[in-house]
Amino acid sequence: MKKCHICGVEKELAAFNKCSKSKDGKQHYCRECSNKKRKAWDLADPERTKGKYLRESYGISFKEYTDMLETQNHKCAICGKDETRFLKKLVVDHCHESGEVRQLLCNFCNHGLGNFKDDPEVMLNAIKYLLHHKEKIMDMKAGKKGE
Repeated sequence: MKKCHICGVEKELAAFNKCSKSKDGKQHYCRECSNKKRKAWDLADPERTKGKYLRESYGISFKEYTDMLETQNHKCAICGKDETRFLKKLVVDHCHESGEVRQLLCNFCNHGLGNFKDDPEVMLNAIKYLLHHKEKIMDMKAGKKGE
């Protein structure tokens, strides 16, 4: 058992993250307090935390990200919907082979590309499939109206 230095509650050791510098190998504050502390820190300076993530993940700065947002008028590069329509901000899309940053997408479009493994042939097949079935539905509706 260990007492958290922030909330003052005694908890099981499993409730604390590892820390090689402490005698017992655990941090002085519990995971719950650690998460609250980190979230407060992130909210206090989103540019720093988002900027660090962007640099580490994609090699771009926060300014480059905001410039991309402005260039795209805060809209997803694929579906064209404004970012205010989504719960999450637009995400950086990149080529998984080269690591090259492409544009900003909504989560739905980004996951769609990922689900199709960024393969244009598979995506074209999906388009053909949708068009084929759309035509069938249109034909069926037209046939019902002619009766």
